[in-house]
Amino acid sequence: MKDTKIHYAWVICFAGVLMLFCSIGLAANVFSVYQPYIIEINKYSYTQGSMLVTMRMASALMSLFLIDKYYNALGIRVGASLAIGSIALAYLIFGVADRYWMYAVGAFISGIGYSLGAMIPVSLVVNKWFNIHKALALGICSAGTGIATVIMPPVVTALINNIGLKYAFLSESALIFAIAIIIFVLIRNQPAELNMEPLGKEVQIKTDKKQGRYVLSKKQW
Repeated sequence: MKDTKIHYAWVICFAGVLMLFCSIGLAANVFSVYQPYIIEINKYSYTQGSMLVTMRMASALMSLFLIDKYYNALGIRVGASLAIGSIALAYLIFGVADRYWMYAVGAFISGIGYSLGAMIPVSLVVNKWFNIHKALALGICSAGTGIATVIMPPVVTALINNIGLKYAFLSESALIFAIAIIIFVLIRNQPAELNMEPLGKEVQIKTDKKQGRYVLSKKQW
């Protein structure tokens, strides 16, 4: 009977979807839904509102210079989970904020999570788990960004209109924190931790001399 067992690498790929759903999707793209409400409810200027995005991008840029040391010290599993957890913390701060500086702190922390929990760690873990189908895996992971951008804006708008800005932030914080836990449960730094080989490790390439082409034997999914 043919072995149809799904390789654990695809579970890692799903974790990558969740990472980009939170980091690029929620922390960056969907945050724009909140901005008009933050400005209107708190009577902030448009400049103050846009400065929150500037602070997020500044901290994201600074974090990029530390990302190698960060993941070398913590590993992908712990590092990615903490990065997504920091986004949950940022939204918790947004939810309890009653001063502009609190929004600024939240924006700064969300930028750290956005940078440390986005495509770089996803690429690192995909590279460790996939010998074949790397481009496909990265493409699937990147879909997390689009899913968040399409689905979450109307959800966030409905939450704000029905339960208020504060509780919309707190609800999203709880969602992101739950996802951070799921990511920690799913991700393994490398296949050896589960006594496995990367996807495609057993693929053997043979030369078909008659047809002058390569064929894959033992194609492992």
